[in-house]
Amino acid sequence: MTRIPLALLAAVALMAGCGGTPERTVDGVRPGVVVHTGRVHRVLPGETVAAISHEEGVPVEVIHNLNPGLGDGPLPVGTAVRLPMGKPEIRRIEVDGSRPR
Repeated sequence: MTRIPLALLAAVALMAGCGGTPERTVDGVRPGVVVHTGRVHRVLPGETVAAISHEEGVPVEVIHNLNPGLGDGPLPVGTAVRLPMGKPEIRRIEVDGSRPR
């Protein structure tokens, strides 16, 4: 039986995942980067960030943080404005403590 150094096996295992087609990117974001998965608002005629903020209940600062480059005036119709997901809910879970696990 031939002994193969552990380092060689590790290198082969590592290189096995290096070939092939690169992962698809989203808007130029590299693989491994978290991409926003919240809601999207499509701009209607005359809408501003302030109007969307009021309508959606999201602070203007949050909208600007999620959408760098948006101005304060009327936005181009059809622009996709990223919004955060709704507020996380805290659910009450009742536990029966009478039985040991």
